[in-house]
This record gives sequence, C-alpha cells and structure tokens, in this order.
Amino acid sequence: MHLRNGERGATLILILGVIAALAILVAALVMLSSNVVRNSRAQSAEVKAFNVAEAGLDTGQATLFDKWPKGVGAVTPTVELAAFESQFPKPQFPAPMYGRDFIDVQFYDDDGGSGINRAVHVDQNENGIMWIESSGATGSGAAMVMAKVERVEYDLRVRDNVALYSEGNVDISGNGSQPAVGLDPPATSAWVYARGTITGKVDDVQLGVRTEQHTLLTLQDVFPSEILLGIIEAGKSFANWGAYTA
Repeated sequence: MHLRNGERGATLILILGVIAALAILVAALVMLSSNVVRNSRAQSAEVKAFNVAEAGLDTGQATLFDKWPKGVGAVTPTVELAAFESQFPKPQFPAPMYGRDFIDVQFYDDDGGSGINRAVHVDQNENGIMWIESSGATGSGAAMVMAKVERVEYDLRVRDNVALYSEGNVDISGNGSQPAVGLDPPATSAWVYARGTITGKVDDVQLGVRTEQHTLLTLQDVFPSEILLGIIEAGKSFANWGAYTA
C-alpha cells in the first residue's frame, strides 16, 4: 500500500514538529544546566568569601587579645594583610574581582551605648569595648562580618594546692601586704602556668606559689587527661587532687 502525497506531507510535518520540540527541550536543558553551574559557582564564591571574612574577624580578635589599644594615645591595631592572604591557596581562593581587597579588617571604638564610633579606632573611652569589622573577597564573592568585643579582666586568686593555667598572658599586680597570687591567708602550694608571658609584680608572689611560662604547652600538657575528663564529665571543678579522687 502506498501513502498518498497528503499523508506523506502530514507525516513529514509531524516529524519536523517532534524534532523542533526536542531541539527546544535540549536548549532549555542546556540553559538550565548552565544556570545551575553559574549559580553553584556564585554560591561557592560567596561561601569562600564569608570564610575569608570570618578568618579576618578571628585574626582581629587575636590582635586585640595580644595588645588591647587603650586610651587616647594608643596605637591603632592592624592585621598583617600579606601574611593573612598567604595562608589561603590561590587555586581555591583566587584574587577578588571588581577591585576589591582580599581582606580588610577595621577596628572601631564603641559610642558608649550599643553603637559604633567609626571615627575612633582604639578604645578611647577606656570602657573595654570595641567593634571589629572584617570584609573578605575572593573571585566574584564578597562578604562582611562584624563582632562586638569586650575585654574582661579577672583577679588572679589561686587556692591552696590548685594549679591555674592560662592560654594567654598573665599580668600579676598587687599592693600592700596582700599577696598577688593566692587568698588571705595566701596559698602555700600552688602553681600558675601561662602559655603566653608572665609580667607585672612577679616578685610579689609569696610563699609556695610558683609561676612558670610554657610557650609551647597546651592545657593537656599541663594537667593529666584523667583530671580533665573527670572535670568535663562531672561538670564541676575540684579543690585538689584528694577531692578529685575521693
């Protein structure tokens, strides 16, 4: 049986229609796939930029921890940008686009309330509160994070037969006959360890209290692991070894 000319023409039109529909579908899939890839790259760049900004914030906090800029004549704190950027491999964190800086960390004083005094970059009002603003950029991504930082000071009081360990610096101060470390009466067998520096009136430490600087030690190096685990599990501290083992 032979198809008539009209039937052959209708079949050809149907085939052409199917081909056109498939071509449109393929083009739509290609466009969708391209958009997904583009959006994934943009999202990845934003996440990386946020990580850079957050790392800048951590570095800014470490800078204030090392030296708090207190008073009118204090030196404005800075972050070594070249050293910071060198910690990020270029293949994963390419140079930022649009003329942005890879990292920019700014320090501001507070306004005495809940706001920021952007005209001052040190703790000029000496209330122990500052703001850190960190902007990071890599590739097409950019992000900014901020944090309010408060300096908290603790009086150094060590009970008898207790060791105190500081991950940072220890500044010992005292006046009159009151011992710089210990209670009244002062401790007769206690230790003060610092991973940072020990400064101040170290000679005022009386009787059996000993100060030691361990720049390479961590908390686990100073105290036995069983003590640390016991404290964590019990959710409390102990006056001495006898109280822990009891």
